Amino acid sequence: MLPGKSGMQILEELRATDKDTSVVMLTTLSGEGGLKLEAAKHNAVFLNKANTALEVVIETVLRHLDEDLKDNDK
Repeated sequence: MLPGKSGMQILEELRATDKDTSVVMLTTLSGEGGLKLEAAKHNAVFLNKANTALEVVIETVLRHLDEDLKDNDK
């Protein structure tokens, strides 16, 4: 839980000024279908901690970090 704002609110604020930075959202919240769809609308990856192996989380973060670094080199 985040104090004061939801992760989606923070994502929306970020996307208002930055469309390119990779975002990987990690949560244990239920109702992940709607949250996953909402995250995808904002070009973010949504993972549920309860259903995702640590290796997959690390791999996802590293893949997106690598993509960001390649984009910055252009």
